[in-house]
Amino acid sequence: MTSEDAGLRLDAFLSARGAAPSRSAAQRLIVAGAVTVQGRPLAKNHRVAAGETITVAEQEAPQQDVPDIEIVFEDEHLLVAKTEALRDALQAQLKAREITREYLALVSGHPDAETGTIDAPLGRDRRNRTLMSTHTDKPRHAVTHFEVIERLPRTALLRIRLETGRTHQIRAHLAAIDHPVCGDPAYGGRACGRRLGLERQFLHATKLMFRHSATREMEVCESKPPVDLRRALDVAKREPVSGGPDGD
Repeated sequence: MTSEDAGLRLDAFLSARGAAPSRSAAQRLIVAGAVTVQGRPLAKNHRVAAGETITVAEQEAPQQDVPDIEIVFEDEHLLVAKTEALRDALQAQLKAREITREYLALVSGHPDAETGTIDAPLGRDRRNRTLMSTHTDKPRHAVTHFEVIERLPRTALLRIRLETGRTHQIRAHLAAIDHPVCGDPAYGGRACGRRLGLERQFLHATKLMFRHSATREMEVCESKPPVDLRRALDVAKREPVSGGPDGD
């Protein structure tokens, strides 16, 4: 629990930090008594404070069919790191900005330029602290590069490259230039996603390039978009042209 999280509601904190998949799921955990703050259960609207110890009891996972997970790279050292030393080495590469991370994003509307850089500090939004935005009291350096791959009738397919790695960076930066990721309800992409039949945001990690900490060779891991995103892209290509200025 850090000072950056101070003031968040307990349910919002659990959701933002990934302890629960959603705020409603976090509330169910709290009501069930599975969450304690400083060793005792508190209400969902408790405002967390710096230094507090928050514990979530392990929950038994429901039985369900789990789809096969595509492994794009594995050896005796990495899936991505199998030892603490290799983990630390990869983290050092990240900090030094020596790892290339590329994504595909389908966004609402059309950017003015074919390529661009969004250099805008990000932090917790002043009004909604579960979101990251440029409207923050604690800005942190954040840089995102984009390139337009294809302009569709009401959307655009972008190649994204991260220079920094802040929480929600791509989503927040694209929302800041009024081109939210389709299917991202938190950052303004709900309507676009609904039109395309998306049940999640259209943001996919396509390439990871790094120097192998053991062999010192450059490794390139690539992943194609899954079926549901390809289907949404096909729908986007067939959309009628909108008369609105932003493609919505």
